[in-house]
Amino acid sequence: MIPVKDKNIIVGVKHKGKFKWYLTPKSIWAFDFNKLNPGERIKYAKDIINYRKDLNVITATNFVSFLNNIAELKTDVFSLQNDMTDMLHHDDRFIEDFLPALYIDFDNKIYYAHTENVEYYKQCISKDFVFKDEDFIEHIDPEYYYWHIY
Repeated sequence: MIPVKDKNIIVGVKHKGKFKWYLTPKSIWAFDFNKLNPGERIKYAKDIINYRKDLNVITATNFVSFLNNIAELKTDVFSLQNDMTDMLHHDDRFIEDFLPALYIDFDNKIYYAHTENVEYYKQCISKDFVFKDEDFIEHIDPEYYYWHIY
């Protein structure tokens, strides 16, 4: 899967002190689907069924189930670097699609977003998480920077 603006995004996740990258549909990171309007729920129904199953709200007590549901969407630095290099050979505008969109620190229950879609994510956060609209790169260990070759 290649990131495509407004469809698939790259998300950093910290859980139990370990960091992982995920390449996922954008919609699954709306932690409280009840806050989406009906049209958005219909638009994202396939992603909800495939990756959220019965989790309408991601909370401090059920997020591990969510992470298990998206395990197949994990990716690594090497894969991201290779895909990014391939895409940038075609058009350097793809760089924006490859930038991380979100960082979720499940250990501290902090949800970071710093993208043009920040209001979308902010409105759909569940009460168990703190939302921060800030550049989160400093919270990620440089060994996980896949964009450092550019």
